[in-house]
Amino acid sequence: QTEVGALIRAALPALDDDPSTIGPYRVLRRLGEGGMGRVFLARRDDSTVAVDVAIKLIRNDRAGQGLLERFEAERRHLAALDHPGICRFLDAASLSDGRPYVVMEAVEGEPILDYCARRQLDTRARVQLLRKLVAAVAHAHDRLLVHRDIKPQNVLVTAEGEPKLLDFGIAKSLEADPDSHTRTADRFFTPNASAPEQLLGQAIGVGCDVYALGALAFELLSGQPPFDFRGLRAAEIERLILQVAPAKMSERAPESSKKSLQGDLDAIVATCLRKSPAERYANVGALDADLQRFLEGRPVTARAPSWVYRTRLFIKRHRVA
Repeated sequence: QTEVGALIRAALPALDDDPSTIGPYRVLRRLGEGGMGRVFLARRDDSTVAVDVAIKLIRNDRAGQGLLERFEAERRHLAALDHPGICRFLDAASLSDGRPYVVMEAVEGEPILDYCARRQLDTRARVQLLRKLVAAVAHAHDRLLVHRDIKPQNVLVTAEGEPKLLDFGIAKSLEADPDSHTRTADRFFTPNASAPEQLLGQAIGVGCDVYALGALAFELLSGQPPFDFRGLRAAEIERLILQVAPAKMSERAPESSKKSLQGDLDAIVATCLRKSPAERYANVGALDADLQRFLEGRPVTARAPSWVYRTRLFIKRHRVA
């Protein structure tokens, strides 16, 4: 219990000053912050062409022994990712004081929640956007990589309306040492985006990303995260994550969205957010299939296949006939 509480407290942002340089890169501005560290927009000026990149600077207390070695070992896996919805991993190194950093492609885009709010996208448009993100995650899983940190801050949407999944810097290879999940140094945790097994240090599989996609969908569709952790102590956060099922998504949504979320979408997101990986969708392909069924007005597997439910959807699909 003490170790779990320490992991939750470690997920809180650090308060140290931003650096002016990171390795050969000049920091332009901060892009974001999380439990692992901070992300900066930076530029490399020591070449004939100035190149802008995004750099995640890992906190000293989160680095862990052998973290850079793990980045090096998984670089070949990360280099295999080739999908328009995935930000490219470029490099990993460390500063003179030992702090590791990860260099990624700089993406021009808007955070997914801001993008949807500014354009006032309806529920169907948001589900369609979510399906594009799910396709990017499926591409990574096909190449035996689990992202482990899918959250709204790690998804940008370009001007063309294409989502881009960022920060594969802490992705985990499913081909890695099966005992590696027990090492505290290899554990990463974002309270509202990480599955219970990540907090407990249990085996990491595709179910972690299914859970995270469910948490992102919850906030994308309802405007609220699954849990509100503001002002809570580590023990209270731990209890919510490990023992308490979140409220129905539609119950936390504004009145204008409640009706569109009730039923199928509530069931789909609740399935993603089950505490046990075995009770979630078996993979992101199964999640995507249910999202497609919802858009087509067909019965989803997340709900009990009652005669009334199937008949109602059949009539809805063939209303004119």
